[in-house]
Amino acid sequence: MGFMVEHYKNDQTKSLKEYLKDHIIAQVKDQEPIFNNSEQGDVDIACIHFAYNNSKVMSLLTKRGNILTKGKYDKLEEIEELIKEEFQKQQ
Repeated sequence: MGFMVEHYKNDQTKSLKEYLKDHIIAQVKDQEPIFNNSEQGDVDIACIHFAYNNSKVMSLLTKRGNILTKGKYDKLEEIEELIKEEFQKQQ
């Protein structure tokens, strides 16, 4: 997956969902069919959903947005440090 993300970062002509869909379909089309009544290349993806396991970071980013919106720049450095720490924990 890391390669796909790096390649996507270098060529963002499509949305990430479109890029992943095309990439997965290409990978599957290269494989032999596993069902007797299907042909090679007979592939489609109905839906791709993303979920994030970083609710703490998302919450901190929301707080950062509120700080910026309210012009409380004196609190910006503190919240950015918390975001950085939380993000590093998840790496």
